Amino acid sequence: MDREAWKRLGLLALGCMLSFTLGWRRQAAADRAFPGEPAAAALAPLPLGVGGPDVGPQRSGGAEAPTGPAGGGAGGQGPAAAAAGAGVPGDGPPPGRPATYTVRTGDTLGAIARRLGVKVEALRVANGLTGDTIFPGQVLTVPGERPTEHVVRAGDTAWDIARLYGITLEELAAVNPDLEDLGLLQVGQALRLPAGARWQGEEAAPDVRIAPDARFVWPASGPISSPYGPRWGRFHSGIDIAANAGDPILAARAGVVDLAGWVGGYGNTVILRHADGSRTLYAHSSRVLVRPGDRVRQGQVIARVGSTGRSTGPHLHFELIAGRPVDPMRYLPRRGG
Repeated sequence: MDREAWKRLGLLALGCMLSFTLGWRRQAAADRAFPGEPAAAALAPLPLGVGGPDVGPQRSGGAEAPTGPAGGGAGGQGPAAAAAGAGVPGDGPPPGRPATYTVRTGDTLGAIARRLGVKVEALRVANGLTGDTIFPGQVLTVPGERPTEHVVRAGDTAWDIARLYGITLEELAAVNPDLEDLGLLQVGQALRLPAGARWQGEEAAPDVRIAPDARFVWPASGPISSPYGPRWGRFHSGIDIAANAGDPILAARAGVVDLAGWVGGYGNTVILRHADGSRTLYAHSSRVLVRPGDRVRQGQVIARVGSTGRSTGPHLHFELIAGRPVDPMRYLPRRGG
């Protein structure tokens, strides 16, 4: 073998040694980062800022950028747009861009919550879950620091949702102008949240205990056309009292006007705050006769019956809120006859 052949053989051997060394170092780095995982998963870019060993995009069941209008994800935007949304490993979902997680065999809701750095209850609420039951292949929305929507669960009311995210009823109504009725939500329905929404968790305002000696009067005359509770597959958070247009709407209890004006599907609305922290709501009125901050006495005329907002005819939609809506019939006096 001539000198040139030996030279080529030596260079080939050197190249093999360097390749082996680099490959060993890459594998060692991957093993340190993600024990038992292939190097490709460790070295692949993380999606939309969701870090950790169990959510890389190259893995089965990992987190991925959401698609569709609710998530505003990178689907259909191309690699450049997707890369622009990528964050730093461990940062969690970036503001306003919730990621998704595909459930794998053996996963539990608690384990997923710990892995992604979110609270279990926040994960339940973001996905409309009433318990911890999940199944392989199920795609879960991972709530970000700034949630963009809420999926209605059984028993949810607009008040519950507002309290969970530290927003007001009018703010919720303003970003959901196409919502038929804030007092009648459907399970699985997705509601948009305003920019200022923040998951409150344990810091959410607690329920209010209505004073035992509290006395209420009927806010309008007329029969009950729709009671409190489930209705047509939805939850009705108050009672509807059929009445004539222009009939007086009375303050069911003395209090201070918290709100007086237009609230989405409720139309012209008055909300009174009472001494024990409870509130009453009067919706769909034709005219509002009070202003925020006014003190009103029990039985005072505060509005006139109408059919504003999402309404099929003149009536009063009346709610009693003790942190969340409760059945007004438990507190209103029994009618004679």
